Amino acid sequence: MVNTDAEMTDADIARESLDFVQDLRKDFEKRDLLFELIDRVIYLEQRVEIPENFKNTAVEVRTPLPMHIANSITAALSINNPKVIFKPIEFGDPGEDNAAYRERFFEASWLRQQREKRRRIYRVFMHSVVTKGLGVLKTFERKNRAWAKYQDFSTSYADSLDKRMREGVIDQDARSRLYDSGTEEYKRGLPYPIETTDIPPETFYYQQGEDGLTRVAEVKDVPYYDTLCHYGAAFDERGRVCLDDVMGLPVPRQEWHRTFKHTDRKTIQMVELWDWEYCTIILRGPGDLPTAGSGASGSGCTVKRWKHTYGDETLRVLKGPYFHASGILTSSRQPDQASLSVLFAYLHLFPLLNSLLTMQSQAAFSFAYPAYRRTTPAAFGLPESPFGLDAQELQSNREKITPGTIFPHDVAPMDQPRTTVDLDKAINFVRGMIDMALPDSVQGVVSGETAGYALNQAARLASLQWSPIIENVQDCLSERVGWESHLIETHIGEPVYVWGAVPQPRRRRGGPRNYKEGWMGIGPDDLKGIHNYEVILEPVSVNNDQLLLRNLREMLDMRLISPADAIRKMGGNPVEVEQAWLLHELKQDPEIRKNLKQRVFQELATIEQESMRKLPPAGQPGGAPPVPASGAPAGAQPGVSQGLPTTGFVPPAGAVPGAPPPAPPGAPAPGTPPPMSLPRPPGTPPGAPGGVRGAPARHVPIPGG
Repeated sequence: MVNTDAEMTDADIARESLDFVQDLRKDFEKRDLLFELIDRVIYLEQRVEIPENFKNTAVEVRTPLPMHIANSITAALSINNPKVIFKPIEFGDPGEDNAAYRERFFEASWLRQQREKRRRIYRVFMHSVVTKGLGVLKTFERKNRAWAKYQDFSTSYADSLDKRMREGVIDQDARSRLYDSGTEEYKRGLPYPIETTDIPPETFYYQQGEDGLTRVAEVKDVPYYDTLCHYGAAFDERGRVCLDDVMGLPVPRQEWHRTFKHTDRKTIQMVELWDWEYCTIILRGPGDLPTAGSGASGSGCTVKRWKHTYGDETLRVLKGPYFHASGILTSSRQPDQASLSVLFAYLHLFPLLNSLLTMQSQAAFSFAYPAYRRTTPAAFGLPESPFGLDAQELQSNREKITPGTIFPHDVAPMDQPRTTVDLDKAINFVRGMIDMALPDSVQGVVSGETAGYALNQAARLASLQWSPIIENVQDCLSERVGWESHLIETHIGEPVYVWGAVPQPRRRRGGPRNYKEGWMGIGPDDLKGIHNYEVILEPVSVNNDQLLLRNLREMLDMRLISPADAIRKMGGNPVEVEQAWLLHELKQDPEIRKNLKQRVFQELATIEQESMRKLPPAGQPGGAPPVPASGAPAGAQPGVSQGLPTTGFVPPAGAVPGAPPPAPPGAPAPGTPPPMSLPRPPGTPPGAPGGVRGAPARHVPIPGG
């Protein structure tokens, strides 16, 4: 709404706004009536018409199928959180890292906004889309409210750092680094500066132009006391909302509850009107609402009006904060027929099924208890007289029937009335039509003769009616994520933080990406004015992997796609899959397996040699036994001659024919290492003999020795 008259008062603005809202709501009257009908059907509030004579004994039955259908489809579409996709805007690893970081950040920010709201916003939003054909989300920045304490903290923290710098404790560089880290750490503990909430569809009215939403009105009932205190308003003596000042003649707060005389619901009406330039909030009390059928727009008090920056000045449409998703789209331009819910085509069948089930239950209740009648005694053989017994005689001869005992001979149960077979046929017929909304194959009900492929086909075809809903929701959520990114860059203007899975840089190009839980921050420098995001929903239904694999195999056999494209359709990385299969095939080759075994055995032998090399000489295979410190052989007794060695007598050199001549004194024997290379027994002084040596390894023993 464009304010062309600068001298319009708040009363004039309220009157003009309420006139527009009243005309807008008239265009949506049929839609509001349809929403009321859907609520009555889902929440089992519809009355079953019962004839007057049977109301005292009738058992009213309402089928739970509407709630079951709505909950099943909503759960299937909302069980998995939306997945954000951002295509890289730079080449190489930096672009891939930035895209992965953005995706994880906005997925984590959605979870944080839901947790701060303490409600499953996505689930409620999807329930509205499924049941009413319209879901609305509202995303706006709340920096001034969420970060109200940030300004005071940053000022006091800067003063403390300035004081430390004047005292010479820190320099200018340290002061800047401490200030940045301290303020960012403080912001992590504050609420998220962007809020997302769901809007009930029955309170949302809009005016659609060629380029988007031109005006949006949100009309809702809110608690009177907190709302009036928040906006500085009050009630006057006639129950109208006025400003809490002397000119408004307000009633004291302790008297506000007396305003609601003819209703038990103590709420007031809030009208929130958005156009491309201004937002106006009007409060209406019981005295402001017009009488039903009068045609008047009533009155209200403008409690807040500000110029926002959520509009497009060129096209004069709203870019935010409202984002709505339609259900099943049609070609109609009427608000009640343009977007339909899943239950729309079955709304007239649920009351009929309730009536039929009530009839069946009434018949079962009325005729379940048996009744008895007197028969003619067979023992007397008297002809049945038309005159019989009179009423007095019947009263005196009446007998009391006790269940479980033997009945008298002249009493038999009566044949109770039965419902017609057409009633059962009608119930089965209505149930069959309602089952089209949620077939057994979608619910996972499998009969013994149903094959897996046929079950997947049936589930796939049955869930095709949900595809328009999924596409509309994906478009709506994509716009909402882009709007949140835009708010961070243009309205927040500094980094915001969430806790999530931080993507780590890849070790090699094309390799898998790892994630680590931690704080994630994103700001204007990271966004760079690009806010093109895509949101993908992953609904849960009967497993379709077998059907997808069959289709991909047929396309590969016909050479319609490449193996890399098939791997991507299954959610894999073609490079990683190809490398893994190449490694697997190489390991299965016989030659490579033989080579691997040889290398393993060589490694084991090398390890064994290294371990043996570390052993002492006596512990090595073929090594000499350790020589005691005294120089005597092992096991020798001190002071006792040990006699000949066990290998026999060793003659001196040259005594044996063919032996080399004896070496001169002081010279080493031929074939022996230098003296310094011989191991010296412990405790032998330098220059002394090295103890008694054993026999050579290749000596010739004495015959018979």
